[in-house]
Amino acid sequence: MRVLEGTDAFPAADISTDGIDFGGPLPTATGSRLRSDNDWLIYNLEAMEQGVAQIVEQAAHGRFSKLVIRDGIVDTTDSVYGLFRRMEKVSLNISPGTGKGSATGSFAATLGGRTMFGSLERTLDGNGAARLEADVTNIDFSSMLPFLDDPASLLAVRGAGALSVDVTFAPGSGKPQNGEFKVDLTGLDLRIKDDYFPIASSIMDIDWSPADARFSLGESSLQVGNSAARVAGVFVMGLDKTFGPTLGIALHASDVAIQPPDMEAPAKPFTSVDFSGWSAPLYGAVGIDRLLAVKDDSRIETTGRVDMLRAGLGLQLTIAGEQVSADDLKRVWPSLTGSDSRDWFVANVPQGKVDTATLKFNFPVGTLGLDGEEKPIPKDSMSIEMVGTGVAVKPTPAMDAVAIDGKMRLQVRDSDITISADGGVLDTDRGPIKVGNAAVIMDNSDPNESVVEVSGDIDATIPALVALTREQQPEALDKLALPVDLNALAGAVDVGMVTTIKLANEATGTPMTIDYVLNGSIDDFASAVPIEGRKIDNGTIKFSASQNGYQMAGTADIDGMKADISVEGTPDSDPQFKLASVVDVQDLAALGFDGSEYVSGQARWAAQPMPDGTIQVAVDLTDAALTIKDLAISKAVGEPGTLRAVVKMDGDVTELSQVDLAFGQTHLAGTLKYDAKKGLESAEFTQFALSDGDSAEVFLTPTSSGYDVRIRGAQLDLKPILQRFFSLGEGTGGVEATQFKQTLALDIKLDRALGSYATTAFNLSANLLLRGSDLRRASLTAQFGENNAISITTNPTPEGRTMLVAFNDAGTILRLLGVYSQLAGGQGSLVLNTVTDQNAQAGELQMRNFAIVDEANVAQILGNHQDSRAAIDKQNRLDFNSGEVKFIRRSDRVEVTEAILSGATVGGTARGFIYTNQRQYDLTGTYVPLFGLNSAFQKIPLIGPLLGGREGEGLVGVTFAVTGPLDNPKFRINPLSALVPGAFRELFEFRAKEQPRAAE
Repeated sequence: MRVLEGTDAFPAADISTDGIDFGGPLPTATGSRLRSDNDWLIYNLEAMEQGVAQIVEQAAHGRFSKLVIRDGIVDTTDSVYGLFRRMEKVSLNISPGTGKGSATGSFAATLGGRTMFGSLERTLDGNGAARLEADVTNIDFSSMLPFLDDPASLLAVRGAGALSVDVTFAPGSGKPQNGEFKVDLTGLDLRIKDDYFPIASSIMDIDWSPADARFSLGESSLQVGNSAARVAGVFVMGLDKTFGPTLGIALHASDVAIQPPDMEAPAKPFTSVDFSGWSAPLYGAVGIDRLLAVKDDSRIETTGRVDMLRAGLGLQLTIAGEQVSADDLKRVWPSLTGSDSRDWFVANVPQGKVDTATLKFNFPVGTLGLDGEEKPIPKDSMSIEMVGTGVAVKPTPAMDAVAIDGKMRLQVRDSDITISADGGVLDTDRGPIKVGNAAVIMDNSDPNESVVEVSGDIDATIPALVALTREQQPEALDKLALPVDLNALAGAVDVGMVTTIKLANEATGTPMTIDYVLNGSIDDFASAVPIEGRKIDNGTIKFSASQNGYQMAGTADIDGMKADISVEGTPDSDPQFKLASVVDVQDLAALGFDGSEYVSGQARWAAQPMPDGTIQVAVDLTDAALTIKDLAISKAVGEPGTLRAVVKMDGDVTELSQVDLAFGQTHLAGTLKYDAKKGLESAEFTQFALSDGDSAEVFLTPTSSGYDVRIRGAQLDLKPILQRFFSLGEGTGGVEATQFKQTLALDIKLDRALGSYATTAFNLSANLLLRGSDLRRASLTAQFGENNAISITTNPTPEGRTMLVAFNDAGTILRLLGVYSQLAGGQGSLVLNTVTDQNAQAGELQMRNFAIVDEANVAQILGNHQDSRAAIDKQNRLDFNSGEVKFIRRSDRVEVTEAILSGATVGGTARGFIYTNQRQYDLTGTYVPLFGLNSAFQKIPLIGPLLGGREGEGLVGVTFAVTGPLDNPKFRINPLSALVPGAFRELFEFRAKEQPRAAE
């Protein structure tokens, strides 16, 4: 069967992979005119009425009794919407009715695999007005309104429902006068992208006014998915020259319950929703002139338009609200816009009220990503401003919501999302956690990378934070091997946090990364149980942390001592603790560093516990005095100095390794072991320097009675040690140990030993046994320049021991020792006999061929005689043939029992005391000018002693006295003694008076 419209056939439709092509010329006249959907409805109903009327007329003329079509095919083309449809298995059975001009029939057709069934009836009233009624079930409404199920559209209505049509036509003209439609949408689905939502409705009564293209919907029940409402309204079909067929819409809905798929049913529906707008189906546009939703005192108002084209979806919307609950805002927020921000809001804001909200969307057509597309958000396409009160936010899905105090703000600028709040409180079983200045910023500008930044301030106690962590991530604390019981900690924490999270991208395989920065403080930090054996309280700590590491610094009382504390580390390393404090040296004993015997004053120390149980210690000795007398090491307060070591403590024993002591020119490096009860146990200094250029090692090992001390090196400056023992200003008068109470066995081998006055001893080899001031054994050899040397040996005697010192350059030795620099030459020996029971040493020094040069003190005495003055003026040198001194050395003094000097021009005698404990001289003597001639009178028989006096004196002599400090003596002479010969001179002598001896 071929259906013609007038005399012209519509062009054929060619269907291929390239789409639908309508070939041939378009019909002329009204056939090519673009019509509104209302006009097409009128046109089709008129054609239906005319067709049925012709069947009735033909049957009345007896041409046939009824019209029957079986297994027909109807092809339809829609040039407006560019659609082609084929109805198959078409059946039609129409026969005249019993009344005048009436007809009844039934029909069926299959479209897209769905078969619809229907019945129709035509009647005429007494005025000749025709009435056409039809009932259709399982009808696909898109067969009548193609735009309802456009496959390329974002939104579509798909499925089948039921339709009843009742249209009255004007007599004569046959034009539709009015109509009534009953529509049942139950069985259809609303498609949004790829999601389907079933539609159910009551029978919807629609009154049609063909003349003004108005369709009036009576109040009906409608449910789409889980959302439901009662709806009424008016639809007006029109035609726009630009947009083609249009549909004007005015709807009123009540009891509107909106339930998106990701939300539960609302507690209370919107009271009313009023919508006025338009639709241009051919263009794919929907306009919203006004949409107003009202519930109690809340209002949501929307304007804008939506374009749904094959090129994509476009959106221009402005949504404003006030006093809207967070729950209602989630329900009206378009899920197609700002999905990330909406998803966050839905998941993490369980309660609150939006005081004001303004949402603006301006997405040009094709810029919204659909069907999994990832498209960047265009510039200035989205702006959201919300301010809410009474809001609660869930920081994580597992946490309870945090009640926000004051205002909460949500701001969206395109792909950037910012959520901020004044503050909130999270309650735990150990106290509240206060959150302030909270903010969340989400950046989705790059489709392949989503960045979230979280910031805020937290004010809470340590127990509350520990309780929250145990509640949310108990396994995280269980995995931490902390040296402290977290439940024993107390303190108030104030912290600011900024966290940047790059979310994982499954498409690119990019994992999630987290960058964070924490900065804050802890006040009143304390632990109820010791930490690493130490009691800690009154702590004030600043800290910072990031994904790369963390550090803490502050002060606390450790075992009652104020100390600086610092901790730093990384997620992959053990924490590094550091302690520092300025303390009096004696207070260090509480931490196991008792060095009060050697150090005084204040020291700033820093200690760092290490994973192996040792402690790295650094001490600033600037404000401390250091005195190791037996090594002649000393440092005054104010002189910069440092001490570094690695400390390992085991009970009373403290082992110091990597010891590095440095101040001035002194530098010691090595190891020590110290017992808090027994004292120093051992020492090994692989670097031992008292002056620049020193290169020596010192090893100390314990023995049954004391220590073995071994000294080796290429060079060692002995000036400090020699001055300690022998200098006139501070020397002890001999070798002795005061800080080491044990017996010291010294084994010394030095290539060069530096002394005072730029003297050097070469190949020094010494073996000494010393206890206090008791030098029990001595064996020493050394060489000097010009083949000079010294040797010392000791031998036992029944009363004690004898020490013999042999030398051939006494001047060099005295300069090396720093005792006297004006002596030149001198060969001889020193014999020192020690009587153990008497605790005294008797000595005799014999020396020959020596001279005193450039000695100002000697001139004070000799300058009183003109012959002596002549000798001094001639060469400032006094030569002596021999000298002999006999003395007794005790712990506090040296008694000179007899001293004689003899030379060609000068001679003399001396007696008295040198008080080593008081560092004072008390010597008297006689100076004899022209000693060779003068002393001859002493040898004359009988009258020699009378004229020459004592041995070593002569006819003419001048008595003198030396008193005062050893390093600055005073010399006195008696000129009258020169006028009295021999024995009579004793009348004018000075007298030395022995002071009481110190207790032995």
